[in-house]
Amino acid sequence: LLVFDVTSRRTFEQLDFWLEGLLEGTGRATLEGFSVFVVGNKMDLPGREVSEAEATKWCDARGLSYMECSAMAGTNVDAAFYACASCALDYRENMGTDMFELLNAAPAPVVIGGKKGGGSGKCAC
Repeated sequence: LLVFDVTSRRTFEQLDFWLEGLLEGTGRATLEGFSVFVVGNKMDLPGREVSEAEATKWCDARGLSYMECSAMAGTNVDAAFYACASCALDYRENMGTDMFELLNAAPAPVVIGGKKGGGSGKCAC
C-alpha cells in the first residue's frame, strides 16, 4: 500500500519516491509480480488538493490500483487491506510462491535520508 493525503499535493507528488523505494527495497527493476495499491486518504476532509480523477490517471499510467478512504470515518479502510490480502493469496495460488517469502528474501531495508526509517521520527514524505 502506498498512501497519500488527498488534502496535501506534496504527499501525492512523493508517490514516485516511495514507488522507487519499493523497487529498490525488493531488488527489482519492475513491479512485475507485485500488486501495488495506492490509497488516497482523508477523502472526508475539505480542502482537497488532489482529485480522484488525477490520482486515478497517475495510477493507470503506472499500472497501479487506486482507491480512496477515510481513516477517521473508517470508510474503505478494510477494503484497502482486504484487496491487498486478496492479491497476495491470488499470487500464491497462481504462481505457486508466497509473495511474503519473496519480500522476506529482499535485500536490506530501504534507507531514507542516510538513516534507517528517515531518522527523524517524523514522516519522511
